[in-house]
Amino acid sequence: MNHTQPPRLLIAALLLLLSLPRLFAETPAEALIKLLLKHGADTMLLNSERRSALMLAESEGHAGIVKLLPAR
Repeated sequence: MNHTQPPRLLIAALLLLLSLPRLFAETPAEALIKLLLKHGADTMLLNSERRSALMLAESEGHAGIVKLLPAR
């Protein structure tokens, strides 16, 4: 094996890793929010800056999370 070229398995793993966001319908953050909501998380809580989860998601551009939160 030529050690100057990356092994094919490594290239395949890197390609898979790079395509992961497109393989799943939701981000890990969205999955976590869904899990928290399923178990009764209070969406009205505020952080130390008096901002809600909805306000934070909106300001950070997390459209998928913004869509999940108002439904509760």
